[in-house]
Amino acid sequence: MAMFWVVSMLTLVSAHACPSVCVCFSDVPSVHCNHPTLEHIPQGIPNTTTTLQMKGTRLVSVRRGDLAGLPLLRTLYLFDNQVQRIEVGAFDNNPDIQSFAIGTNSISEVLPGIFRGMNSLREIDMRGNKITSIPAGVFNGLPRLRVVRLFGNQISTLAVGAFSNLSSVALFCLESNRIARIENGVFGSPQGATSMMLISNNISVIEPGALSSFVSMSRLWINSNRLSTLQGVFEGLQEMTQIYAQDNDISALNEGDFSGLTKLREIRLNNNRISTIAGRVFADLSSLQTLYLQDNEISVIGNYTFHGLFNLRNLYMSGNKLETITGGVFANLYNLYSLGINNNKLLRMEARLPLGLRFLFLQSNVLTEIPTMSMGQIHQLDLSFNPIDTVRNEDLLALRSVSNLAMSGIKYFRDRRDIEPDVFAGLDKIASLALANNSLTRVPTSALRHAWRLVNLDLSANAFTALEYGDFDNLTNIQDLDLSGNKLTTVPREALANLSSLRSLILSDNPIVYVGSRAFGPQLIEVKLQNTKLRVIDGAAFNNSPNVNRLTLSNNYLQYLPETVFQPLTYYGDYETLDLDGNPWVCDCQLAGYSAWLKAPQAVAIPDLYCTAPPSLAGDPLRRVPTNWLNCSCVTEESPRIDTRGSTTSAAAGDKAILRCKVTACPGAAVLWTTPRGMSLTSDSEFPNMHVQTDGTLVIATVTTEDAGLYTCMAVNAFGTAEARVVLKVTRGPTSQAVGIHHFVWNFNIVLLFPWYISGIDT
Repeated sequence: MAMFWVVSMLTLVSAHACPSVCVCFSDVPSVHCNHPTLEHIPQGIPNTTTTLQMKGTRLVSVRRGDLAGLPLLRTLYLFDNQVQRIEVGAFDNNPDIQSFAIGTNSISEVLPGIFRGMNSLREIDMRGNKITSIPAGVFNGLPRLRVVRLFGNQISTLAVGAFSNLSSVALFCLESNRIARIENGVFGSPQGATSMMLISNNISVIEPGALSSFVSMSRLWINSNRLSTLQGVFEGLQEMTQIYAQDNDISALNEGDFSGLTKLREIRLNNNRISTIAGRVFADLSSLQTLYLQDNEISVIGNYTFHGLFNLRNLYMSGNKLETITGGVFANLYNLYSLGINNNKLLRMEARLPLGLRFLFLQSNVLTEIPTMSMGQIHQLDLSFNPIDTVRNEDLLALRSVSNLAMSGIKYFRDRRDIEPDVFAGLDKIASLALANNSLTRVPTSALRHAWRLVNLDLSANAFTALEYGDFDNLTNIQDLDLSGNKLTTVPREALANLSSLRSLILSDNPIVYVGSRAFGPQLIEVKLQNTKLRVIDGAAFNNSPNVNRLTLSNNYLQYLPETVFQPLTYYGDYETLDLDGNPWVCDCQLAGYSAWLKAPQAVAIPDLYCTAPPSLAGDPLRRVPTNWLNCSCVTEESPRIDTRGSTTSAAAGDKAILRCKVTACPGAAVLWTTPRGMSLTSDSEFPNMHVQTDGTLVIATVTTEDAGLYTCMAVNAFGTAEARVVLKVTRGPTSQAVGIHHFVWNFNIVLLFPWYISGIDT
């Protein structure tokens, strides 16, 4: 106890030496005066204090004499108060202050002389005030100042001489103000800053030479302003390496705009209105490596447009109005590695390409044929969403080095709804292939057999209703498979069985209604199943896939989870994902088992889920709901039983068929129908010509011969599963409907499994 008292006295200054509204620490020594009712800087602060903090108080001004007794003060932190004014001379007795932070207050003006006597000041932070202008001379006499932060104010005017003789300043932060103009003399010589941030102002004019005093500046942010020209803006900035000028109103790049910038490595000019690029405008930029010109209005580039850019590595011109590129436009860009000219209006691409080019992006143009000139060295090519009307193997063979090929949304494939067997023959280097949005109705198995090195395959947004065993034969190297946005209604377990290297499976945006037992392979790490019609997950769904550590089940129709569903997933932690949001969780007896497991120590890293119903628990996290509150309004909780009597068993083509699935269960059960074509439907499904009613009845509005066969109704709640089958016979001619009373049912209980056979099927 005595030792604790000694330590406490070493840390806290004795009560009589510290104002009652403050906390004083002797080891810094520092004083924190954060009492919300404080209106002035308290008197009686120990004269040895080096750090003073006031935050969240009613302090309205910093007056002369408030800090007179603190000659050793080095850090003054006055953030988030109500300060409106700093009196001239307030710091006359504080020559050692090095850091002054007074952001998020209500200061509207800064007067010359307010920083008088702060000869040691290194950093000023006045962000988030209401300052409207910076007059001349405010920052005079601050020889050691390194950082000026004035962003997030309302500054509209910078007077000539506002920032003069600041040779030690390294960083100016003036972003998010209302500055309209930078005049000559605002930044008087000498200036030492290496970085200047003028983002998100209203700057329409930077006078030629206005920034020329920054002889050491290497990075300049002037993006998100209203500049219409760059003439003279970079005058004298020979040390510049990075320029950010995107999101302005620049309409043309003129000769001389970048004169003398021989050290520039990166310039961003995207999202302007550039329609004209003068010849040789980039001639001095011999060190430039990355040029951003996307989302402008460029319609023509010539042989001299990129003259002088011998070291350019990355050129991005997407989102312009280019129609034709021919000749030697890119020929002298010897070091060009990546070229993006996607989202233009390209009809032809016949330009000679540099031998070092490896990445070429041509998606979303109007190309009608595959470009073949100078394509032999390309490793990654994106041709997606072009109206290419013929895809020939001989054209693709010109891409002999390609390892990453994107051909999504190709007209030729969409029209045929299939891909010819030999189209990829000879392209045995392909490791990544995108064939999304091609209206494919089946996996192009024969074509894919030629791409046996595939690691990544994107088949999203096609029209697959089912996958079959053998669809992915010879593709044992695939690690990432995207099947999202198709019409799959179940997890295609059999079709995926041969993908022994599969790590990531994306099934999102399919009308999947059910995930059955042992649905996924043992090697999987990631499964995405968001935005589906998913109503039921079997308790053993992940029993074969314990390595899954990224699982997305958001925005589905799940109302409960089986107690054991996530028990096999042993690797959940801070860096993994389990997303259960956006489901209508009903916190009743069906979640009781899962709730008990969720509260156990082994499930501590599993994210919580939030009740949607009953109304008394809506919005509550399940972990906080006592288990004895999770009740159902049942006299006896029971697994489902099914009655299919009254179902149509024979119908003529063109007639309506009604298949009954009357379920008795408490709590209520989810009802799922499986059709002869392998599709699974619930009342939430949206499928042409078939609809499951809320009472479980499957209605086929207009019967076709393809609808004939075996239909299975499955009813599931947390206490068991039942199945019943109905065979529908379809005749070609008119017939009266035969309403069958015969059916057979299996009932599966969590504890017991027993069959209940009633009779055969009428034929």
